[in-house]
Amino acid sequence: MRSQPAILTQMDITTDGFGYMLNMGDLAWVPFIYSLQARYLAFNPVVLGNLRSAALIIANCVGYYIFRASNNEKDEFRKGGNPKSEYGY
Repeated sequence: MRSQPAILTQMDITTDGFGYMLNMGDLAWVPFIYSLQARYLAFNPVVLGNLRSAALIIANCVGYYIFRASNNEKDEFRKGGNPKSEYGY
């Protein structure tokens, strides 16, 4: 799957320049959310076990695949390479 060409056609990049929300998320929300989760786990340790850990890894992989496949399909549709674009839906 391609990543770079599809990213450059996203609405934050094309319409908003780089995008206020993209900047805000990169500089404020990502560090806050990740450090908050790490702090919680530091004071409240959780033992998942093998089955739950495997389920989380599988769910993460499926979610990542759906995310990448939908972005690539959207990119192909914009370029006119998706056969669905010929029929108007």
